[in-house]
Amino acid sequence: MKNDELNNQDKDIPNEDKQSLIGVDPLAWLSDEEKESVLNNNQTSQSDVDGGDQNQVANTYTVNLNSALTIRDVSELMDELNQIDDKHNEVIFESEQLEKVDTAALQLLLGFYLFATDAGKKVIWNKPSEALCHAVEILGLKEILNLKLMSA
Repeated sequence: MKNDELNNQDKDIPNEDKQSLIGVDPLAWLSDEEKESVLNNNQTSQSDVDGGDQNQVANTYTVNLNSALTIRDVSELMDELNQIDDKHNEVIFESEQLEKVDTAALQLLLGFYLFATDAGKKVIWNKPSEALCHAVEILGLKEILNLKLMSA
């Protein structure tokens, strides 16, 4: 992308929002209508669900996020997310142990979340870790991911 294009994108961002951006906006590829649609049609809910696995309930798939979720882990996580098929109508992310998360991992989680909710699946963030909440807050993904942040 040319510097002129980057500068033009920068002009579209209000000054107060420029302070909160870190790097590139992960939602820049979404149009304003798509962002609005995601926010208005959010069909998932936050819930405190007891731990379990995909065998506990036939239509529920649990994704256990390890202590670190970085660009090195994205390929492995993507393989696991690709295993979730039409018979699973609910996906639970167990992230209580997550201590480190980067933007690449959040982009994958965002992409999966949008795909899953569009397909009518319920996505639950069970006991989101402080690291996950902080990263989501910094990137402005709280409403889109329907993630209730831990109280400070």
